[in-house]
Amino acid sequence: MAEKKSKTKANTENKKSNTAKNKTNSNQKKNSSTIGKAKKKNNIASSRKIEPISDVEPMSHSIIIILVVLIIFGLVYLLTVQITKKDTEKEVEEGVTISYEKILAGSSFSMRDGEYIVVYYHMSTKEDDDLYDDMQEISTQISTYLGNHSEAYLYQVDLGSSLNKSVISATDEVNTSPNSASELKMKNPTLIKFNEKKVVEYIQGKDEIIQYLSN
Repeated sequence: MAEKKSKTKANTENKKSNTAKNKTNSNQKKNSSTIGKAKKKNNIASSRKIEPISDVEPMSHSIIIILVVLIIFGLVYLLTVQITKKDTEKEVEEGVTISYEKILAGSSFSMRDGEYIVVYYHMSTKEDDDLYDDMQEISTQISTYLGNHSEAYLYQVDLGSSLNKSVISATDEVNTSPNSASELKMKNPTLIKFNEKKVVEYIQGKDEIIQYLSN
């Protein structure tokens, strides 16, 4: 009997022990389940928070790129304005130099409205060339003339240039009343005065040109 009671008591204690273990395992499962759910919620919340950031980053990069491009364009524009302004100021300061610039013979009738002078002579001669002295004398007189007539417009055509050979007469034929550039024909240094794109005076020869510009 005592042995049966001892077994019964042992079985009862084992049942209690197993019940406690089951409760412990059940609590652990509940806790792990709760922790798992909490982690899932945290992961979901984290993913939801990260998504907007991934959308914002490309937008911020695009805005930065646009701003950089605009700044570069702005700097280029300001630089261009400054360069143009300096060039304009230089042209104003050197107005006399601009007023007797070198042109092509084909532009003789289309330089400007109003009155202007075009002098045709060999400008690209060397010191040992027969025409060198003529070039020096005419060029010097042109500078003197413009120094005394700063409001005048005078242009020069180099008869020594291959681009102007078409106006040089192969014979002694000279056209003193041309109506267009294609009708220009000359043999010697020539000065033509234009008014409203029409020939009003026609002077031939170095000495005659220097005399005309001396007045």
